Amino acid sequence: MRSRYLVRRGDTFYFRLRVPDDVRQHFPAREIVRSLHTTDRRVAAPQALVLAAQHLQQFHSLRMSNNNRFDLVVKFDYRPDGSRSVVFDDVQPHDLETVRTLAQEFAPEAPKQAAPAPTPSLKTPLLSEAVAEFLEREAKSDRDAMLKKHKGCLPVFLELVGDVRLHELKQRQLNSFFEDVTKLPKTWHLIRRREKLSIRQIIEREWPGIELLGPKSFRATWRPSVSRFLSWAKASYHDDGFPVGLTLDEATYSGDRKPGENKQRALKPNELKRMFEGPEMQALADAPAEHHKFWLPLLCLYTGSRINEIAQLNPQTDIKQDSAGIWYFELSSGVFCIF
Repeated sequence: MRSRYLVRRGDTFYFRLRVPDDVRQHFPAREIVRSLHTTDRRVAAPQALVLAAQHLQQFHSLRMSNNNRFDLVVKFDYRPDGSRSVVFDDVQPHDLETVRTLAQEFAPEAPKQAAPAPTPSLKTPLLSEAVAEFLEREAKSDRDAMLKKHKGCLPVFLELVGDVRLHELKQRQLNSFFEDVTKLPKTWHLIRRREKLSIRQIIEREWPGIELLGPKSFRATWRPSVSRFLSWAKASYHDDGFPVGLTLDEATYSGDRKPGENKQRALKPNELKRMFEGPEMQALADAPAEHHKFWLPLLCLYTGSRINEIAQLNPQTDIKQDSAGIWYFELSSGVFCIF
């Protein structure tokens, strides 16, 4: 249904009617404009016609009298069977015929209930299919180092998130995945092969003495790999329903590891105690064939020498005694270590 009294601004429909010059003095503007608060033309067109009938009768009343009294309200009463009747409130006798004519001209059909828009049938692939497609595409590029990271990260992503369809991916699944990744042992792939465990089982177990994934691996491998996959999926399947609002803004490292914690540093007292008083050193001391493994770390500890310097010592020529009876090592670098 088309109406000359109907205009659209953006997605919303408005009623618009020009005020005739002979009644212009009774109105603040040259046009009457009212929002109909709907984006559906089928709903807006009848409303616009009703307003037109009301305002045209108002113009007529103003012409017939010398005041600006609005003498008429036109209502349309719709019955359950779809028929309609016109109701006139406060109609002046001399206006009745004009009102009846306007009502017949502008009375709309009974508004129909708009049918709900059908839910689109989404056809995105399974996550496993998308990962396979993405890896095949990346294999054709020259980024071998990144391809290796993808092959390590994306199967873990698939296992933890589940083999859902791409349009079913949720932001909370991404957030949970990156939280879980920080709980993986650094050697998770070896543990998995040896213990025959799932990724979830590895995450839920404690692994004493094994470092977990650190912030460097998280930032250089895991986050960029998933980010690259999501960017490709968005470009390839956003028309089919891929959730383009997914973000990695909150994908930050949440583990206990600290940047630079494995750089060369002095051993802490508790670490020295564990190293030299632990059962491993005692076992070396009790096995004559392993005595060199017992003495080498001790000599490094007490002389401050590097392990390669101590390993080059010749007990026959490099362990010496001076004229005062003091024993010392003569290292290949020319340094003398007194003990």
